[in-house]
Amino acid sequence: MSDAQALSGLADVSASLVGEGDISGVLASGLARCAESVGAQAAGLLVVGDQGLELLSATSHAVEELEALQVGSMQGPCVDCVEQQIAISAPALEPIRASWPLMAEAMERAGLQGVYCVPLHWQGRAIGGLNLFWSAAQEEVDPSLAQVAQAFADIMSVAIISIHPTMTRDLALDRVRDALAGRAVIEVAKGVLVEQHGLEPDAAFSELLRRSAAVHDSLGAVALRIIDAARRPVDPG
Repeated sequence: MSDAQALSGLADVSASLVGEGDISGVLASGLARCAESVGAQAAGLLVVGDQGLELLSATSHAVEELEALQVGSMQGPCVDCVEQQIAISAPALEPIRASWPLMAEAMERAGLQGVYCVPLHWQGRAIGGLNLFWSAAQEEVDPSLAQVAQAFADIMSVAIISIHPTMTRDLALDRVRDALAGRAVIEVAKGVLVEQHGLEPDAAFSELLRRSAAVHDSLGAVALRIIDAARRPVDPG
């Protein structure tokens, strides 16, 4: 991890936060930049919704499945991170297998061996967790990487809450619902790209990010245009 890369990633996410109203787009692009900045192969974001923990964003289909497994079983490092409101480091499969055997099996099948989880804090409680995955076993997380990961998590907390002087728990849940609705739009657009261009889901997500950057528009807006275009009837002429 280079300091310059981490600073560039944080700056980009901060800029998108003040320039966009698309929460899900900010979070999706921020998640990708976070993984890139710390040298992780994938990342996922869980949030506390109406029904407990829910998947808000992921950089790969494999991580979507890993996060879904944890949410369904309510077991895993990412779940413990949010429940205990602390960062959790599991740099290799051995400690993961000892504490969360189902998670270890799923990670091994996905070709991942290490995970680091940091909570999204807001006013003394955890509203979610940012989870980073590596394809090779890692050393213990060094303080600089931990600091960068927490900085990204803090920015994502601000994106979800969108600082409001009278923010209540109900309003915070409304923001989470908005973000989850935005994720659904992105997932539909990914499906359109998969169907139209024969892309894998991860490649479809990368294409969404590329198009968003190319036109300097939010990920959500680009996703909606893709969906709208797919719904238009084909001109037989």
